[in-house]
Amino acid sequence: MAFSKAVTLEDFFAEAVNLHKLGVDGDKEAVQKAHRMFKTICNFYPQNYLAQAYLGNTIILLGRDEDYPYKRSRLARKGLKILDRAVSKEPENTEIGLLRDLADKELRIQEGVVITNSGVETEEEPETCLSDDSKKQLEEAKELHRRALAGDKEATQKAFAFFEQAHRENPDDHLILAYYADCLSMVGRDSADHSLLFGNAIKAMMHFDKAVNGSSDNIEIRLLRANHSYRLPEGFFRRSATAIGDYEYLIQRYERDNSIFDKETYLRIMDNLGKVYERLGINEEAQLVWDKLFSLTGDTKYQALSKNSGEETHFDPVKARSMTWKQALQEGIRLHRLAVAGNKKAARIAAALLEGLYKANPNNTLAEGYYGSSVALVGRNSGNPSVMFSHGIKGLKLLNKAVARDSQNPQLRLLRGYLAYNLPETFFHLSKTAIEDFRFLIQAYDKNKSIISRELYWQILHDLGAAYQRLGDNVRARKIWSKLVKESKDPKYQVLLL
Repeated sequence: MAFSKAVTLEDFFAEAVNLHKLGVDGDKEAVQKAHRMFKTICNFYPQNYLAQAYLGNTIILLGRDEDYPYKRSRLARKGLKILDRAVSKEPENTEIGLLRDLADKELRIQEGVVITNSGVETEEEPETCLSDDSKKQLEEAKELHRRALAGDKEATQKAFAFFEQAHRENPDDHLILAYYADCLSMVGRDSADHSLLFGNAIKAMMHFDKAVNGSSDNIEIRLLRANHSYRLPEGFFRRSATAIGDYEYLIQRYERDNSIFDKETYLRIMDNLGKVYERLGINEEAQLVWDKLFSLTGDTKYQALSKNSGEETHFDPVKARSMTWKQALQEGIRLHRLAVAGNKKAARIAAALLEGLYKANPNNTLAEGYYGSSVALVGRNSGNPSVMFSHGIKGLKLLNKAVARDSQNPQLRLLRGYLAYNLPETFFHLSKTAIEDFRFLIQAYDKNKSIISRELYWQILHDLGAAYQRLGDNVRARKIWSKLVKESKDPKYQVLLL
C-alpha cells in the first residue's frame, strides 16, 4: 500500500506503535497487525531503522505466541538479527536501544530461551536421563561413531548397538536420536543389501529432521545432520539444500562465538559448503566461499578454485589448432586438475579435449588414463544416478586398460587409485584396487621423493588406512596411520590412533 494524504506515514507509524504496545501486553492479534504494518513501512522505507527495530521486536513477539519451541527460537533469531542491524546503523538512537533491551527482557521470560554472551539465543535442552556411568559410555560410543565415519565396520556395529538401545531408553533425547540416525545410515552404507542402504538412509533423514526440529540450536545435532546430508549422493536423496542450510547456520554461529568448535572444524564446514554449492550449480556463492577460504588459509587449492586465480577454464578451439598434441595434452591435464578440485565446467571441457586426443593417439596411456578419469568426474558432477554409474564404469575401464599397459606409471596409478577409492564401495567393491595403487605409490615415493608432493604422500597414507578400515582390516589401518603420524608429525592425525 502507498501512504495517501488521508493516511500519512506518521499516522500509520503511530498506529503500528500503539498496536506493538498492546502486543507487548499480550494481545496476539495486535502483534500480527503490528508486524504487517511495520513490514509495510520497512518495504517502502528500508532506511528507517526505528521501524526496522520495531519490526524485529514484533517478530520476537510472534515467536512468543508460537506453541513449538523450535519456531519460537527461529523467530527469535530472525528478530534479533534485524534489531542488531538497526542498533549498528543508529547506535545513538535511544528508542532503538530501548527496543533492543525490551527484546532481551522478553526472551529471558520466554520459556526455554536464554540469551548468551554473544547475543545468540539457544533453546534449553531437556536433561538427559542417562546415569553417570551411561554418560561415560556415551562418550565412548561417540568415539566409536567417529571411527565408523572413517569406515570402520566393526565400530559402526558397536556404535549402532549402543545408540539404538540408548534411543529406546531415551526417546525424547534429540542428541541421542541424531547419533542413532547417523549410525543407522552407516549400517546401510556397509551392507551388501542395496535396499537396506537406501531404506536406512531415508529413515535416518527422517530421524535427523525430527532431532533438529526438536533442538534447532544444538550445534552437535546440526553438524551431524549437515555432514550426513553432505555425504548422501544428491542424485538419489536430494539433501544438498539441507546441508547448505545447516552449514550456513553453523558458520554464522561460529563467526559470532568461535568457542563453539575449533577452527579446523570451521574450515572443514566452509570447504564442504563450497562443494555443495558447486554440486547444485550455485557458482557465485561457491566462489565467495573459495575466496574466503583462500584469504583465511592461503591454501593454493582454494586459489585454483577461485575466479580470481587467473586459471582459465575455457578452451579455445582456434588456439588449440596452433598447439602440438603434447601441448594439448598438458592443457587437458591442467583442466583435469581443476576438475578434481570441483570445477564442473573444467571437467566437461577436459573430457571432450582428452577424448579427441585419445582418439588421435590411442596408444598413449596418459591420454587414455586422463580421459577415463575426466569421464568419471563428469559422472560425479551429474545429478542423474544412471549417468553417475555409467560414467564411473566407463572411466574405470579406460583406466584399467591404461594401467595394464603401463603399470609402473605413477600418474596412472594415482588416477585409478582415487577413482577406485571414491566410487561407492557398496556398488563397485573397489577398495582392494585402491589399496593396490596406494601401496604402489607409497613404495615409489620411498624410492623417489620427487614423484609426488609430500602433502599428497601424507594424504595417500591417510586414505590407504581408511581403505583398509573400510574392508574391516583395522590392524593394517592402524599400522599405516602410525607411519603417517610418525612421518608427518602433524597432531591432527593423532586422533586416528585413539
